[in-house]
Amino acid sequence: MYKKKTSTVASEKIVFSIIICTLGDNLANLRRCMESIQGQAYSSFNVFIIDQGKIDLSIHLNQFDFQTFHIKTEKKGLCLGLNIGMNKSSAEYLVFLDDDAFIKKNYLEVASKTLQSTKVACLGGVVLDLKTNKPIARSIRADRSFYLGFDDYNQWMCSATIIQREVLVGLGGFDEDFGVGGKWPSSEDSDILIRSLLSGVKAYICKDMCVYHPSEAEKILGLSYRDVRKRGYNYGSGRAAFLKKTFLGSSLKWWSVKQWLILLSYAVVGTLLSLFKGNIKFFVRDVASFCGRVVAFVRYEAT
Repeated sequence: MYKKKTSTVASEKIVFSIIICTLGDNLANLRRCMESIQGQAYSSFNVFIIDQGKIDLSIHLNQFDFQTFHIKTEKKGLCLGLNIGMNKSSAEYLVFLDDDAFIKKNYLEVASKTLQSTKVACLGGVVLDLKTNKPIARSIRADRSFYLGFDDYNQWMCSATIIQREVLVGLGGFDEDFGVGGKWPSSEDSDILIRSLLSGVKAYICKDMCVYHPSEAEKILGLSYRDVRKRGYNYGSGRAAFLKKTFLGSSLKWWSVKQWLILLSYAVVGTLLSLFKGNIKFFVRDVASFCGRVVAFVRYEAT
């Protein structure tokens, strides 16, 4: 199913396509996301909603007056959905946004100016905890803007990234084995960044491009212990599989092993800290993450 809603910018050359994959299981979050897009002063954009859920979202999407393409697909998978959006769009740049996140009102305006000044093909923002306004992860640096190197892959989060469509198509799109719904349910963002850098493409983080997102702690506390264990394992296995893929398919062999060892040490430290603080759910997550990082690095095979 492919539904289009026209707008005043329908006949113009579109600079940005915002691609959002959703299961439609939290309409309040999706609406908040769409309202943040509605509030953008910059107007040369359209939106692709890749709908992988069971309920009809049409009535909810029709409330907004920007150009929206509603694509219904029975197949599930984050990267599969992102690639559908990539293939349907004809915009110069693709903006990737989680359905439970929302963007600052000047996000696209700042992105446009930054792309013009830096001439990069890959542009990232910073993901902030929507309640505390602080970086959503300890690894994220929100105090400055900078060009990314291989060691900065933890800065690149799919919910706050923009990639020139021509570059992404040239890379073959996202690896559909990665990301939620894939064989390795995370690190689709790290994989595409490293592949971009290896191809000679430059990437840049702009501290003024802010995306607000629920924190990991908030998500963990709302899950059962079984789901916490699954989440930890999935995240850890995705990270390790991405590093093993990089090890097997590029010249970054020592780099990949070093990063894997760093991830293992982080998991061990996190486990001990969670145990010391009595945070049982976080302890379960960290143990599961450690196991995922070991198992996936051993078992991953290129497809």
